[in-house]
Amino acid sequence: MKLLGVNAAQGVLPLALVATANLGILIAATSAGLLVARGLREPRYLVMAAIVGAVTDVFSVYAGPSKQVLSSEFFPYVGYQWGVWSQGVIPCIGAGDFIFLSLYFAGARRFDLSERKTFLAMIAAFGLGFLSLTFTSSGIPALPFMATLLLLVHARELKRQMRRS
Repeated sequence: MKLLGVNAAQGVLPLALVATANLGILIAATSAGLLVARGLREPRYLVMAAIVGAVTDVFSVYAGPSKQVLSSEFFPYVGYQWGVWSQGVIPCIGAGDFIFLSLYFAGARRFDLSERKTFLAMIAAFGLGFLSLTFTSSGIPALPFMATLLLLVHARELKRQMRRS
């Protein structure tokens, strides 16, 4: 199995480098998401962020900048890498997905939405994303899964809060 141009069977160093890179991506993306979340003044801002993020991700993956990055040698350096059955260790989650993940959790906390529901929705979204990777080797947008499930599990709470404001 090749990883960043290095045979992983040659030692643990390549895997340690991947783990370090993954940690850096997580820290940077989570920090960015928490900074963006500071601008969420009303629940409708969270709803709008979910919708705009999902639509933008679809465009970006199929026709925009993400498509270019996905097809370049650059993606392993900006994508979170994970072991995927039948494909080995591959970059499979972009930093933007983690930005929105932290934005959704911060928004749930800010607007008193169930963090448990948010957690379960995001697990399901990433599960669907990983499952779809077994059927295709090309990139798929994760934000539509994340946004749809976030809005579905919190539909009643968000509707009630938006009526109040």
